[in-house]
Amino acid sequence: MRKLVMALVVLFALPVVASVTPGTEVSNLLFMSGGVVLFHTSAARADVPACAAGQAMRWAIDTNTASGKSQLAGLLTAHTTGKKVQVIGTDTCSIWADTESVSYLRLY
Repeated sequence: MRKLVMALVVLFALPVVASVTPGTEVSNLLFMSGGVVLFHTSAARADVPACAAGQAMRWAIDTNTASGKSQLAGLLTAHTTGKKVQVIGTDTCSIWADTESVSYLRLY
């Protein structure tokens, strides 16, 4: 019962998001100044926010934060091992002006 309660807490604590990719490969990792990492996915996504309309397959991570460092580790693992990822976005371009920010990643 305790595990179920914890799973529900985690599930409902996740932010509301709009953009999600299916299981996809990552490529084109760009390590920008200021700790921003941009990357592309091989699959298109639905519900791209207006701010990222011109970069529908690109995502941004801020590696200056603890969550960004964790996301980068997962991203590099997926890229190195060829694992697919699911990317869930924030529906904003708060890290890079024309690229949707990553909320979280799931490796397959």
